[in-house]
Amino acid sequence: MSSQTKYLIIQSAINLFNKYGIKNVRVQDIASEAGISPGNLTYHFRTKKDLMPSIRRYMIKMLDTMSFGDRVFEDGLEGMKVVKAYLVYLEKFRFFYLDTLEIIREYPEIKETHQQQIKIEIQSILNLINYVQRKDYLRSEAFEGQFNSLADQIWMTLHFWLLNREIRGEVGSGVEEGLLAVANLFYPHCTPFGREKYEELKVLIYSEDFM
Repeated sequence: MSSQTKYLIIQSAINLFNKYGIKNVRVQDIASEAGISPGNLTYHFRTKKDLMPSIRRYMIKMLDTMSFGDRVFEDGLEGMKVVKAYLVYLEKFRFFYLDTLEIIREYPEIKETHQQQIKIEIQSILNLINYVQRKDYLRSEAFEGQFNSLADQIWMTLHFWLLNREIRGEVGSGVEEGLLAVANLFYPHCTPFGREKYEELKVLIYSEDFM
């Protein structure tokens, strides 16, 4: 029961943080959302500051369980399906990606794990870039480190995608637009074969089957 209550608290906090932002949500609000007493909540998490590391661990666990195995290496388009799933993940935890800097300043214990996660994500992107290059989707590097730079650009596009939409006042999911923005970063590096795949992708990303 205790673990179920903790899970309920974490889910309720995420729902409220996504709607109102962390700073605008009180412990009492989370308890009300979870349908439990404030005392029951503080038994598990004394303060909101105590709750945040558990939420971050839950986020990392969710990312780890998004196991795609070798799907990313079956075909270049499969790799883009993984990118789409990651954009959906960002939406699920939108509060974190809208206020990342504030959060890691307020909760320094999260900072190190988040920075480590960034390194893992950029390396995963670089692995995909190198793979599709070997499959003749991309030209070879024009200079040493070009793909590292491309991996950084793709990571920044993904990580700040939600913030960009929020600032522009854009509504709706926008997952497809986010995916196309990433594909567009690949395009200048594409071989003729890769450009054919890009055109296929533009059609597929708006298809219900593309997942």
